[in-house]
This record gives sequence, structure tokens and C-alpha cells, in this order.
Amino acid sequence: QSLDLEEQQLKAQAAAAAGGTLAAAAALSEVTGAGGADSAAASCAAAEASDGSQQSAVEDAAPGVPALSCDAPTVTLLIKADVQGSAEAVRDAVIAAGASKAHMKVVYCGVGPISPSDVHLAAATGAKVIAFNLRPPAPDVYNELRRVSIEVLQHRVIYHLVDEVDAAIDAAVSGAAEQLGTSEEVMGSATVLQVFPLINNRKEVGKVAGCRVQEGLLQQSPGVIYRVLRDGKVVFEGPCTSLRQHKNDVQAVKKASDCGVVLDEGRFEDMLPGDVVQCIQRRSTRR
Repeated sequence: QSLDLEEQQLKAQAAAAAGGTLAAAAALSEVTGAGGADSAAASCAAAEASDGSQQSAVEDAAPGVPALSCDAPTVTLLIKADVQGSAEAVRDAVIAAGASKAHMKVVYCGVGPISPSDVHLAAATGAKVIAFNLRPPAPDVYNELRRVSIEVLQHRVIYHLVDEVDAAIDAAVSGAAEQLGTSEEVMGSATVLQVFPLINNRKEVGKVAGCRVQEGLLQQSPGVIYRVLRDGKVVFEGPCTSLRQHKNDVQAVKKASDCGVVLDEGRFEDMLPGDVVQCIQRRSTRR
């Protein structure tokens, strides 16, 4: 409980330092009990009175980099990872990647899945959320991220993550950030018929969904993500790591064909017969 409270207090201080005192209070709403509420209020008050020098929650560009002009854009990030070492490595890498082009600000750097308080903090500060080596957010968190239009950069390879952050920085520097959007095209959809164990070296390491393609095609290519719907609600969004037919890996599966679909290296195990699997192509567009 004390560790959770400390995390919430840091998020509140970061949000208040960015001018989001109301959202800071919301970020603390997960702390229960009278003691938690009192500590939350105290943290918000202290953060509001702060002169902005709270470095445990807010960090600027890396030391040793020449000072940027006031006209340089600010790129704000909230970083979550599976372990503290990874979170710190990601933080250092993205700050180094952008420090010469933009004011880099990390409002929070921590461990664990994206939580509702992370969403509140990102909304209050205008941050992009970086999720490194994490499972996709829980359905309620995912829906809230979409509702408040928070961009999530989710990767398992740090080089790919840095490339995407670098592209976002370049867009901000060129003044095109507000003109960029994302379009989605459903390339195909399939129905889950049965769920099987995923076996590797005689051990079960996850699940594979036995599916039948109903429309279009399922494929693996750059920019493609997979979404699982249950009763019209999203229960998963993330990568498809393998498409299989007759025990062979394939790149695409056509309409009316059966196949095995492995999501997130088999780690997404909450699939049920009747779920709908969508193959979605995302593209950057100009508004």
C-alpha cells in the first residue's frame, strides 16, 4: 500500500507541476482509505506550491546537450516498462534521441502495466505513453485511452521504439505534429472456433486460436495490428506473432480458410470461441 501511495503521489506532483492540479487529484483517486485521501490532498497541495523543480517526477533534456531555443517544441512522455532497469534504459535512450531537437520531458518513469492513473496523468500533461515489453492494457484502460485520445507507443525492441519516438520528434520539429493523424483499415476478420495450447520444447507457453477467416484476409506486415472483440468490446489489441496453416508459419490467410493465430507470442490467453479477430492496417495521414 505504501509503495502504491508513493507512486500516486509522484504522479500527482508531476501533473500539478504541468498545470494539471485537478487531474492530479484524479490520478490519486485509486488510493483508498482516509489516510490515503489525506496524503493525496497533501501531495496535491505541495505539488501546486512547488516551483517546478521536482526532478523525481519531471525530467528535462539530458545534461551536456546545448541549450535549445524557446521556439523548440516540447515532447512529453510517460514511460512504463516490465522492470525498472528497462524503464530507465528507455528513458535515457529517448531523451538522448531527441535532446538536440526538442525539449524532452518525462513526467513519469515506472514499472507495471498502464493503469487508470497513468491515463489521468498523460491526459493532464499531454504526454505520449511508452509501454515497453508490456502486455496490452486491460480493456477498461484501453477504452479510456481511446476516449481521451492518448497515443501509446508499445514495443518490445528498444531500437524500434526509439525510431518511432524519433519520428514523433521530427514531426513536432517540422510543425506537422498537429496535422498528423492515424487511419485504420480492417483488412480482414476471423472467428475463433477453438483455443489450443501453444507448445514449445514440450512445454505450454501460451495459447493459439484456431480461427476461420470470414472476410478479407489475415496477414503479417509492417503497420498491422490485431484486435480481438467480444460482444462488440475490445479485449485485446497488439501484435500477431504467428499465423499458422498445417503447422507451417505463413504470411497471409485468405477468406474461408482455417488457421492458427498466435497473439503477443502466445501471452494473450483470454481467447474464447466466438471471439472476433480483426487484422487492422494503420497508416499515418495528414488532416
